[in-house]
Amino acid sequence: MFMFVNCEKDDVIVEKDDQSEQLTDLITVIVSDNYLGQVKELNYKGYLFLSTDDGNVFAEHTLHNNETITVQEQFDLNNTYNATFLNVVTYPDGFVTYIIKTFNDIRPDVFNLTRKERLNDLGTFKIELANVGSNVEIITSSHSYSLAINNGVMDMDVERETNSSEQSYFVFQRNTDNYKKYLLFDVESDYNVFDYDKLARIDKLIEINYPNFETCRSYVSGSNKFDFSSEINLSTMEAFNSSGQFLFEVPNEFFDNYKVVTHLKKEGLSFYTKEIFSSLLLSYKIPELELSVENSNLSNYTIKSNSDFDYYSTSYVFYDEGMKFDVVWDVYGEKRDAINFSFPTVNSEMSIEFPDFDMFSYAQLGSSVIKYGQTVDYKIFILSKLNKIENKIKFDIKEESVYFKVK
Repeated sequence: MFMFVNCEKDDVIVEKDDQSEQLTDLITVIVSDNYLGQVKELNYKGYLFLSTDDGNVFAEHTLHNNETITVQEQFDLNNTYNATFLNVVTYPDGFVTYIIKTFNDIRPDVFNLTRKERLNDLGTFKIELANVGSNVEIITSSHSYSLAINNGVMDMDVERETNSSEQSYFVFQRNTDNYKKYLLFDVESDYNVFDYDKLARIDKLIEINYPNFETCRSYVSGSNKFDFSSEINLSTMEAFNSSGQFLFEVPNEFFDNYKVVTHLKKEGLSFYTKEIFSSLLLSYKIPELELSVENSNLSNYTIKSNSDFDYYSTSYVFYDEGMKFDVVWDVYGEKRDAINFSFPTVNSEMSIEFPDFDMFSYAQLGSSVIKYGQTVDYKIFILSKLNKIENKIKFDIKEESVYFKVK
C-alpha cells in the first residue's frame, strides 16, 4: 500500500561495524542557490529518495539551496535504481503543493539542479499608434499592456519581459476593416511611435491540412533565436470534430525559425507534437505512436507499447481545494521491452495533516510515450524535466508523444 510518513528529520548516518563493506557513489546532486524557490512569501522544502524497482526506499536526504550532496550506499551496480525528487511549497494561507518527479533505471551520475532567475519589475516601454480610428481590437500581443485611445491615437504602456533585447508583436483590426495589420519591431527605445495606416497587412495565410479529430488545438510561433528562448505566438487554431485545411495568419516579415505545437485528440488518445522548421509545414501527421496501460495498480504499474519511442512517463494529478493540498507526480523512464514499475514509498509531512487520505483513489492518472527526432541522452532528458529553465534538449529536434488516460 502506498502511504506517506513524516520526513521532518535530519539525514541519518549509520555507522557500520564491518569497515570493509564497500560504499558506492550512487548520485551527486548540486543544488543552485535558488532552485527550491525564490518567492519570499512561500516556504520551500526539497527531498531526494532512492528506491528499488519494487518501490522500497533505501536512501533519503533533505535538499537545501546552495548545497551539494553525494549519496553513498552499498549497492550492486549490475542493478538499476530509481531517484525521486520531492518539492514541497507552502502558501501563506496554508495550502500545500507537492511536486514529485521519479526517474526509473538511473545510473551513478552528477545532476546540477538550477532554475531561471526570477526577474524583478523590469518597467515598461511606450507605444504611440496614430490613426487607429475610434474602435480597434488587439487580436494578438506578445506582451502585457494597458492602453487608452484619444482622438484616434492609441497610447500603450507595455511591460518589459527581459532585461536584454526583445521583440514586440501586436496584431490589430479596426471594426471597419475586413483584414488585420501587424506591428513587429525590436524594442530599442522607451518611446516608440507608429502610424496605423503604414502598418503592413497580414496577407500570408499558411494552410495546414489535418486528419479527422475529436479536438485539436495548434499554434504557430516564430523566433530569430535558434533555441526559441524568445518566441512570438503568431496564430492559433482550435476546432472540434473536424478535419481539413486550417488557415494560420503569419506576418510578411519572416522569422528565421517557426515552431508548430499541436494537441490533438482522437479515439481516446491524446497526441502532442512540437516541431521546428525554417519554413512552415503544409500538413500535419498524427504520430505513429500507441500505448495502453495493462495494469494501473501502483505497486505493479504496467505500460504496453509496440511503438518506436524513446521515453515513457506516467502522471498523477490530484487537486481538491477542500483538502488544502494538491499533488503532481510524474514518473519517467527509458524505453525497455517490459515497462512495469512500482511507485516508490516516499516520505512527506503530508501524513501528519492527512493521515487517512488515500489520494490515489481520487486522482487523474495516465501515461505517455515520447519520441524525439534525434538521440537524446537520458541525463539530458532528466535535467530537462527537473530544471526550471529553458528545456536543455536541443530545439532542432522533433518531439512527439501520445497520452492514454487511465482515469
